[in-house]
Amino acid sequence: MSIILRTLKGSALTYEEMDRNMSQLFYSSSIHNSGSELRLHYTGSDSLDTGTEDYGPDRYQSVSINGGTTTTVISGSNPDGPNGAIQYNNNGVFGGSSRLYYDNTRFRVGIGTDLVNDRLHIVSDINNTATIRLATSGVSTPTNKAQIVFYNGTTRLGQIGKTDTTDTQGSNIYLEAVNKLNLQINSNTISTLTSIGLGIFDSNTNRQLSVLGAEGIGVQKTGDRGTQSIIRPIPSTVYQSNVLGSNINEYGVMLSGPLTSTNSKGGHVVISLSEYSSRTPTTGENSFSIISSTDETYASATSIATFKSNQRVGIATNAPSVTLDVNGQMRGKYTINPVDTQDLGIATSKIVKAPITGDITFTSGEIISGIEATVIIEPNILSTNTVSFDTNFKVQGNLTVAKSKTYTISFVSDGNYWYETSRTTYLG
Repeated sequence: MSIILRTLKGSALTYEEMDRNMSQLFYSSSIHNSGSELRLHYTGSDSLDTGTEDYGPDRYQSVSINGGTTTTVISGSNPDGPNGAIQYNNNGVFGGSSRLYYDNTRFRVGIGTDLVNDRLHIVSDINNTATIRLATSGVSTPTNKAQIVFYNGTTRLGQIGKTDTTDTQGSNIYLEAVNKLNLQINSNTISTLTSIGLGIFDSNTNRQLSVLGAEGIGVQKTGDRGTQSIIRPIPSTVYQSNVLGSNINEYGVMLSGPLTSTNSKGGHVVISLSEYSSRTPTTGENSFSIISSTDETYASATSIATFKSNQRVGIATNAPSVTLDVNGQMRGKYTINPVDTQDLGIATSKIVKAPITGDITFTSGEIISGIEATVIIEPNILSTNTVSFDTNFKVQGNLTVAKSKTYTISFVSDGNYWYETSRTTYLG
């Protein structure tokens, strides 16, 4: 390479002479008349074979720029802040801080921190909260949204934010999932929302609302757990054997009123068939029915019991015509107290009616001499029972009574005892 000085030459260097001075040299720049290209003109050759090279202003490298715009160049060439600090215009000079940080190794950005653990890591301080604000202009247009959209590669998964442009109020937030929307705590799925419905602890719900688990649904008026009613699966075979009998499977539902150690007012389960005066049905009555069906269409359903708002109950019929309408046979079982006692009160009364509801023993308080009295015994029971008398009575023996019969026993007193004088039975 030779060096030719213009001072010695007396005229401007030619392109070839400049090339020989420096094999490659950017000597000027120009903006193309289209305004979209910056041209950097250079001399020189890669091979230093000047005999085969062309020299002139057509030798340039181009840099694309935005046409018609200009950029203010920040003065000063040295970046500010620590290594990794993102540079910004600070009153005409470079500014940088560890509070606005770029991790060039892992391609992460930190706001408020230079210890970046995610793609975008935001840390609050005394003056700022760790908040991401998405705002629209407030004018409802098809593109005026504020949202975060989630993808798996190029597959869209869902979005959150102001995503519905038909919402002219602009006050609603929408959370959308293409497939399922899961709520988890410590990696355990608590609820799943699908196009079918909501599952509580059920990630594959087949209903509009499905609850999986033995605890069931709690319903209460206040925060006092003692007032909580429960809708739950039949918890165990213990419940079944005590209530429903042991010859069944552990499936079914139980509705339980509040009954805990903190509840002193008892538990109640009420099925309401209320009718508002302004909404009374013009035909028929409100009703609650218990049915049996062999499929979910209920096409073959049969009535077990029907409760009407007109205070009629039907067993094996859904159209009771009387207070209790039973379509079939009836069977009853009852238990009475065999040691029930009753004071006849015949000290001053001459005739006493004594209704009988089970085995009973008649007693007498004050005994006045010379009183005659008659006791009319009217059974109100379904089976045969026994009427006996305490030691204040001198009688022929106990009396066996039955429904549809009436019994009379006459007594006379001597001041110490009641003596039986006659006993009569009448058919009802």
